[in-house]
Amino acid sequence: MFGPKRGFILFAPPYLAAAVSLLIARGPSLPARSGKIDRTMLKFASNMAHAVRTLLSPRYAIIGDPSNYAAGSAEWLIATEKHFGGFHTNVRRGTVSPRDPRTPAQLRSGGMTGGDRMYHHGYAAAYSVHLKPFLPRRDQRLTVVEIGILRGTGLALWSSLFPNADIIGLDIDLSHAERNLDFLKSRGAFANRPPELHIFDQLEDGPSRIAEILRGRKIDLCIDDGYHSTRAILKTAEAVFPHLAPSFVYFIEDNSRVAKALAKRFPSTVESFGDLTVLGPRAA
Repeated sequence: MFGPKRGFILFAPPYLAAAVSLLIARGPSLPARSGKIDRTMLKFASNMAHAVRTLLSPRYAIIGDPSNYAAGSAEWLIATEKHFGGFHTNVRRGTVSPRDPRTPAQLRSGGMTGGDRMYHHGYAAAYSVHLKPFLPRRDQRLTVVEIGILRGTGLALWSSLFPNADIIGLDIDLSHAERNLDFLKSRGAFANRPPELHIFDQLEDGPSRIAEILRGRKIDLCIDDGYHSTRAILKTAEAVFPHLAPSFVYFIEDNSRVAKALAKRFPSTVESFGDLTVLGPRAA
């Protein structure tokens, strides 16, 4: 996929990867609290080990500049995600939904991960196929909505692919993206139009909240990378579906079990690619 002359080699001390791998391997023998394994430590160590493996991967290291690849191709999607900061992990949670079923200990554990959809999760190929029908409309004013934006890497990617689109980011906590906007802009994001950021609670908000945000617009591309529970995904789909354009694509990430439920409840085609589900309009 990536030629050896098209990138640069990222460096990280080999002993760091070895140390973190050892930490994971020795998980059960980590110091315990009240006779229990410190699961927060295990989660943090697991995330760090994955981050190190990603950064040390020869394939990841030689990913070149996005300009080396055809816009919208799998290679371009991976390169652009990396260009805008790429993989990041252990991002501390701030605001959460009052309906979030997780315990305080679970919410403190590990933190959040982002910038990982195209390369780490391997979604680039499926994204490129389903984005292809929209590429002839790249310069039109499409409406792109992403739910679960973390630091805004995805928003920056969509703004590069669709430079005149309305890029709308929804999240329960906008602070991570707001703090990262200057960096994303310094890398060329949002050159034509600034992103719109709105607070959205996937476990509580419905179609009226989406209508308030859209102000009459219809969604051409929708990406749900928020709270990955089946309950949150279905409630979000209920909020979004009345506002989809006649020709749309709707990506739902990181849940391998939700496709059947979506197919039963919503009038659309449903394709499952492991942890990625893609919805589109049914043929007339």
